[in-house]
Amino acid sequence: MSKSPAKYVVVKNGKDLLFQRKVPKQIVDKLSLKSGTVYQRALGLTLGCSDAELSEALVQSHNLFTIHCRQLDNSSPDALSDSELDMQLTEMLRKYNLRAGQFVGASGKGSKVNNALFGFDDGQIEDLFAWSRIANDSDASDEVQAQAQGLLEQQQDKGHKKHKSQLYMRLAEKLTEAEQHQPKTLKTLMVEYFYSRGFEDKQQIVEDPDPAKQRIRRNSQKAIQRIKTLLSIVGEQHANDALGAKLQVGIKNYCHERLKGNMVTIATVKRELADMKSFLNYCMEEYSFNWVVKVPDLKRIAGEGAKPSRKKIPLNAEHQERFLNYVLNTGHGDHIAGVMCLLYLQGGVMPSEVMHMTLDNGNLMDLRRVPYLNANFTKTKTEARKRLVPIVIGAKYIREHLQETTEWLKRVSDSTSSARNVRFLKKATGTGKYTGHCLRHTFKLNFFTNGADTLHACLIAGWEGDKYGHSRAMMNYAMEGIELPDTLKKIYDSNQQIHRHLEQFFN
Repeated sequence: MSKSPAKYVVVKNGKDLLFQRKVPKQIVDKLSLKSGTVYQRALGLTLGCSDAELSEALVQSHNLFTIHCRQLDNSSPDALSDSELDMQLTEMLRKYNLRAGQFVGASGKGSKVNNALFGFDDGQIEDLFAWSRIANDSDASDEVQAQAQGLLEQQQDKGHKKHKSQLYMRLAEKLTEAEQHQPKTLKTLMVEYFYSRGFEDKQQIVEDPDPAKQRIRRNSQKAIQRIKTLLSIVGEQHANDALGAKLQVGIKNYCHERLKGNMVTIATVKRELADMKSFLNYCMEEYSFNWVVKVPDLKRIAGEGAKPSRKKIPLNAEHQERFLNYVLNTGHGDHIAGVMCLLYLQGGVMPSEVMHMTLDNGNLMDLRRVPYLNANFTKTKTEARKRLVPIVIGAKYIREHLQETTEWLKRVSDSTSSARNVRFLKKATGTGKYTGHCLRHTFKLNFFTNGADTLHACLIAGWEGDKYGHSRAMMNYAMEGIELPDTLKKIYDSNQQIHRHLEQFFN
């Protein structure tokens, strides 16, 4: 057996490194744990890795171990066992491509469940439901209850081990009984939410080979961790209306913990809470929980010494010229960042949107006509973001390097693309105060400075039209005819007007 390179690290399969640490005895005794007394997670490293890599992985693992222990310590013991069973049911629903409550109110429930699960003979499900209800009916006589229990156990033993029979029984009830529709524990709700959003925990499923889906899951890790942190504070609990009070206290405690010492900004905590609120809103909408969970007064919690947010300042005219000179007239070699930044400047197009753009979505092939790319072909952050971006600067450059840019974006996380843009802008402008998103603010500055048709500016940048006196109906109407030749020319002219101080760089 290979020697462990560090404390709490074991070697698996002769090379893979695994973090392993015992759950504290007081927690094991408190919960009477028979299993799960040892916490394990793969480090994603092998023997021979650098000390720096191992140290970083261990810091993360110890933090996750602390969260795991805190969650156990705050949990309701009976909720933990229910959670394990409910987790298996969630996985079985996915396996059979079924939805909780799918057969509520349907006729012939037994046959439908049988056909869906292939777990019992026709008619057997109905009998199991009937006997199960009688066996647990306090109004029935002892003799009747005993007879029903005997029939239930006899039927469950046919062709199935007891545990599997219980699972199928519980699953069948979840499909057909309204009161069994709701998940029983908070952790089950969390896992179901992860599945619904398409960013399952990587430790629980096999990665999808689609690079775009892998990217979604990479970018979702922050949201996953934030929601798990909330669960660690609240603990594993039964999912019911009374849980709302504990969730409110958990949110408040989270805010105090994050803002203590003013190490992070209020804006950062707001972003983190948005992921938690999204999860809670899903639970309330999907299962009608009567929770009232409000965001605390973050300014009061942070106090006078609150860390100020870093403002996304626009590039001034001089730095805009430096930036464009660098992109178009030097051999910088970073064409991926060049394309991302050019699209940011001319339409506020974020990398997550650039990822979906192709040369087929618009016109960059025939530059004798109006060059443009449209973002009206995929899911966008909001409906207002669906738009058309006239390319008034660097059309040929974007055409040559768009494909390599989109292919790279599909393989990396948002933070990676953001960091690349920051480095690029620092080299281009000579200052490190700009991020890629500053270019979106630069577009707005240029619009206010140089003037242009407000409807056209909204269609280009994806702004909400009502803020500029344009109704939703007007925006939709304008979008319908946006690729007509005359309309394209007018919007292209408006984008030139917005960037008229950069006329020397026009196509």
